[in-house]
Amino acid sequence: MPRLVKLSGDVDFEIAWFEVLHNLRLTLIMVRERNKISNDEAVTALANLIESRRVHSKGVIYEFRSPNPNIQEATDALRAIVEEYEKGRGGGNGSYSSKELDGCLRYLYRQAKAAKQKGIDFLELLSLTVGSRLIGLAEPSGSTPVKANRVIPVTMKERLLGK
Repeated sequence: MPRLVKLSGDVDFEIAWFEVLHNLRLTLIMVRERNKISNDEAVTALANLIESRRVHSKGVIYEFRSPNPNIQEATDALRAIVEEYEKGRGGGNGSYSSKELDGCLRYLYRQAKAAKQKGIDFLELLSLTVGSRLIGLAEPSGSTPVKANRVIPVTMKERLLGK
């Protein structure tokens, strides 16, 4: 199985934006687990969010809604993560600019497109690579969280798990 970074070739970007990329990838994995979205639906969700944010940055208030509920759920989940980071609630590093976060979305989009061109199941690759770092993320309700090497901020964890 190939490594994620081989799909983009940008090790420095992966390191610099690890937390944001990780949480965006985790969001796609969690939506996939709930709805069994396809790779094409994940790519479309990323493209829709990127385009909506581009249009919004031009001052046009328009939000495209996909008729496909799987795509829309993935788009909404990704949007929620990005907005948390913009507001400074996504992690311990403060807030990020829209331009920086849009760069992360475009990076993931390019990775997903590269995976498709190479015949790689992008969401399965995410599940194997990101999922292997999720020890203690989905503990039973009411239990004490396992101390892990800060894979995801608690507030983001609660949002992703719907608590």
